[in-house]
Amino acid sequence: ALMIQEGSAFCVYRACSVIGIGVAYEGRIQAIASIVPGGGRDTVLALAKSLDSDVVSLDVASTNLKAILLYNSLGFVESGKVMNWYKIY
Repeated sequence: ALMIQEGSAFCVYRACSVIGIGVAYEGRIQAIASIVPGGGRDTVLALAKSLDSDVVSLDVASTNLKAILLYNSLGFVESGKVMNWYKIY
């Protein structure tokens, strides 16, 4: 996967098409959005690799079971819960 970075935001490409976007910095993946089916997996892997960190943390909503299953399959384990919710106006 090819990535284009603007600050801590990334666009992840495969075969000249965007497959996902994300925000990552300082060993932490804060947001992921898959653009195509299956793009989430490659986006997470590309972002994790770009962080160049021994430990990568990832934020996910506890209600997003599909994402949690994906992250578990990639080797992520739950390490804690934080209750932050943001309202978009």
